[in-house]
Amino acid sequence: MPPPTRAQHVLIRLPDGDSDLQARVDAADEDTLTLVLASPPEDGDLRDRHAIVEYTTPLGVYRLSGELSTGPEDGEADVVHLRRDGHQDVVQRRDFKRVDAVMPIQVMLSEPVRGALKTTTLNISGGGLLVQDPLGLEPGTTVDITLDIARGTAPIRAIGRVVRAVAPDEKGIQIEGIAAEDRERLVRYVTERERLALRISRGR
Repeated sequence: MPPPTRAQHVLIRLPDGDSDLQARVDAADEDTLTLVLASPPEDGDLRDRHAIVEYTTPLGVYRLSGELSTGPEDGEADVVHLRRDGHQDVVQRRDFKRVDAVMPIQVMLSEPVRGALKTTTLNISGGGLLVQDPLGLEPGTTVDITLDIARGTAPIRAIGRVVRAVAPDEKGIQIEGIAAEDRERLVRYVTERERLALRISRGR
């Protein structure tokens, strides 16, 4: 399993129910990850706590687990170490699972005429979207995408290309350019939606 790389954004999940923490990788080897927190934890102490680190690579979303530690030698309260316990798994491979999701999206056109289309998604994956298309976009059209996945968070921005027509007013857009952090957010959103659907189907 490919390890996270230096400066990569990751998500620290605390299984005991505390809020997830955003962080970036400062260093990584086979035994330890050194992580810089985006903001301090609410309780201020992560020592000796079990955690799962989730991150995205070109092959998919991965998780590895271990025990957190901090130390005064770091000189910074926002630096933590994860001592890996050898457990790791693939959350979602980069063939991109797709989930139904209706949410607002803005599609900016530059050719053949410049303009903006405000519409909604029908489903989403880490590699593309199916959207309502009242304009009749032609396959091959390049578009700029602005997607609001959650209230109170910055929108996801990407460059896409119309690749298929599912119906005259439904078009598939493949994402061809997106910041790594936004890609991670999008894949993480899809993963959470998939888990929610599974829990609902099981009656939980």
